[in-house]
Order: sequence, then C-alpha cells, then structure tokens
Amino acid sequence: MKSLSAAFIAFFLSISAVHAGAWTQSQDSTFLAVSEFYFTSDSYYDLNGNEIGQPRFTKHEINAYVEHGYTDELTVGANLFLNYVDQDQVSPTGARIASDNYGLGDSEIFARYQVYRDNTYAVAIQPLVKLPAIYAEDRLPRGGGEQLDYELSLLGGMNFALFGRNHYLDTRIGYRYRHDDSLNGQYLADARVGLNIADQWTLIPAAYFTYSADLPSVAQFSQSGQNDYDLIKLEAMVQYALPDQPLRLHAGLFNHVDGRNSGTGTGLYLGGSYTF
Repeated sequence: MKSLSAAFIAFFLSISAVHAGAWTQSQDSTFLAVSEFYFTSDSYYDLNGNEIGQPRFTKHEINAYVEHGYTDELTVGANLFLNYVDQDQVSPTGARIASDNYGLGDSEIFARYQVYRDNTYAVAIQPLVKLPAIYAEDRLPRGGGEQLDYELSLLGGMNFALFGRNHYLDTRIGYRYRHDDSLNGQYLADARVGLNIADQWTLIPAAYFTYSADLPSVAQFSQSGQNDYDLIKLEAMVQYALPDQPLRLHAGLFNHVDGRNSGTGTGLYLGGSYTF
C-alpha cells in the first residue's frame, strides 16, 4: 500500500482517533481519550416526530476510548461508558418522585481493518459488539440497553487541501443487529469533516443518522434507547493539539435535532487524548 503524504500524516496525528474513521493506528501504537459528558432532555419525539414533554432526564458520563494498532492495517479497541442518570418519576397520584441510577452504559468493543489506502483515500471495515448495560438498580432511569448488539460498518475517508491547509472527510455506513426479539435492526450512517482552521486547531462538525429497519406503528418510548427509533444528531467539536506533544484537548456540543420514538436533548463534553 502507498503511504499517506507526509503533510497529511503530520496533520492526522493531531486528530482525535475518536474520529479516526477509515484510518488505523500504526503497529504497537496506542491511543487513549477520556471525556466527560453532560446530557439533558425534557421531551421526546413521538412516532410522528412531534415533541412530547416528559420529566427532565439528565446524564453525567465518563467515557474512556482506547485503540491499539495490532498491525498497521488492523486496529482493535474499546469504547467504555460509566454514567449517572436521574429523572423525576411520576407516581400514581401524579406526584413527581426523584429517581436516579448509575452503572456501565452502552460500551463497545471493535476491530477495524483497513482494506485500502493511498495518498488521498482510505477504506476500512469495522465489526463491533455493543455490550449489555449494567446498572446498580434494575429499574428506570437507565442510560443504556440490556441487550447485546452486533454491528458491521464500511468506513471511508479522504484528505484534501483547501486555503493552504490539509483537511479530511470521514463517512460510515453500517447495520446493527440487536440481539433481542422485541427490537428491530438499525441502519447507521455518519459523516465528519475535520477542518484545520489554524495551527494546532481543528474544527470537526459531524452528523449521525440512525434509522430503524422496521419502526412499528405502535411503540413505547424508552430513554435508555432499548426501543425502536429514528434519530438525527448533529455535533461540533474543537480540538487543540499541544505543540510537539502527543497530547490533545477537545470540547464539543451535540443536539438531537430530529427523530421518531427517540429522545430530544442537548449535550456537551470536555476531554483530552494521548498517543503512546
């Protein structure tokens, strides 16, 4: 395989591997990112896409993301979530009762194999397994589903030059099989653009699309995501790479802009990443 251009390699090494797309870690190289997330929602989208009010749901989450280059073409990794969730519950008399929970959210393990790469383009396949969420209390609220999911994605990426700087585009399409007879599969797609806006600074807008393979005409909404739903999420992240250091800092915002039988909501996150 041809190697990427030296200029793009230098730029790409400053990019968070959370957005690595079709690119892989070099052999024996490890990437670790740790982020703290805050998410809140006081409504959900019904099956017609209308917003319906609900007691406010909040989630505080710590995310650890790790990748390791087994070979130059094969990267293995894990995406782990520890969260605390709370939501006012309504009693049979109509009174609101504060309720909370904590545990491991929808954590994932994956492998990414790069099948093609040249000076401009990269293509990879990525199998992934979502692990069951585990919470201290076997009740709502929860921030993850109890089922196993199996996913296979095709990843594509390209780098390009604009206004004298190097940038990149990542895309993904995939299918997720949900190992629960009551849940249908999901079609997944996302796109990210990494814009090198200044020395050491990268702006990464992104869009994520999730569509149920068979959204029922009658379905019950669940804040945990253990239901059939459609969702469009938009995100913007800014990243700063410390000069001559393998350390990067990042901050981002995201919003659930549209959906059916899924939660609305807005979130933000802060974190850092390190390559060794």
